[in-house]
Amino acid sequence: MRKILSLVLAIVMVLSLTLVAVSAASTATVSLYDIKGNLVETKTYSVGETIEVTVCLNTSKISTIASLKAEQDYTNSVLTATEASFPVTGSETVSNIKADEGRILFNASKPDIDAGYKFDSDDSKLIVTKYTVAAAGTASITNTIVTLAQSDYTMTRIIDQGEIKNNNFTMNYSMSDPAPVEGGNVSGKVTSYLTDAGVKVQLVQGDTVVKETTADASGNFSFSGVDGGAYVLRFSKDNHVTRDYDIFVNGNVELNDAKICPIGDVNMSGDISTMDVTMANSHVQGKTTLTGYQLLLADVLPNTTGITTLDVARINSAAKKVNPLW
Repeated sequence: MRKILSLVLAIVMVLSLTLVAVSAASTATVSLYDIKGNLVETKTYSVGETIEVTVCLNTSKISTIASLKAEQDYTNSVLTATEASFPVTGSETVSNIKADEGRILFNASKPDIDAGYKFDSDDSKLIVTKYTVAAAGTASITNTIVTLAQSDYTMTRIIDQGEIKNNNFTMNYSMSDPAPVEGGNVSGKVTSYLTDAGVKVQLVQGDTVVKETTADASGNFSFSGVDGGAYVLRFSKDNHVTRDYDIFVNGNVELNDAKICPIGDVNMSGDISTMDVTMANSHVQGKTTLTGYQLLLADVLPNTTGITTLDVARINSAAKKVNPLW
């Protein structure tokens, strides 16, 4: 997946409350701070009221995230944390409320380029927490994003140990909604093997193929007038394993490093060799683990479950030119 040249991430922290009838004299003043330590806002709440804090990502230029570690600290003598969720990770949410320390930890990792955590413009919530004002006094809620790494071939670290590492990355804080998503053109180049025949390129949204074309002999393709939003760029060709790339359209998108490989080409070199046999066999023996697209390339016998010795034997037969796979 291409490196993102320009990233705009808006951290939106919103305090919403549910009123409960209590004495006006029993109040707490709560201040909310962003990940740079800047004060977002200060409000006064009555004891017994509920505070909801939402941290949102405007990920219009980011397709997937591979690793994310975050922390939210609060004054536990005044506030009691009642709920914490990490919506983008779905069922894989990892949250740990340390009430005695006044800390909530979030940690999720999925470094496989083809299976990172995906964001969209409709629900970009990163962290949602709820607090009950348990006592009068002064309290604070601070937010820290320790690590935020983009899912690409080099695991681009956008934020590393709380410090912004990408020079093209800017961060804005506001109480406004995420910026609207704009449409644009989608273009790029895909590498394939075996023949000069063009690669079929599909732009897919959900279960619908929105646009379709055939790459030229050099692998170039383009789609114009694409509505803004999340899509899958799907590449397929005879005797190759189909591959999907996640993209997010907000203006023009260019993907120049797409690549699809022949069935059994585990090391993605364009042909079948003893190296492919070795990699598949190492996976079967549990010495190494194939993931993502390479796992699909090694699954040359789709009627079997997973990668087995039968797949290894079939790849070996093809490498020895005894029984070609294509």
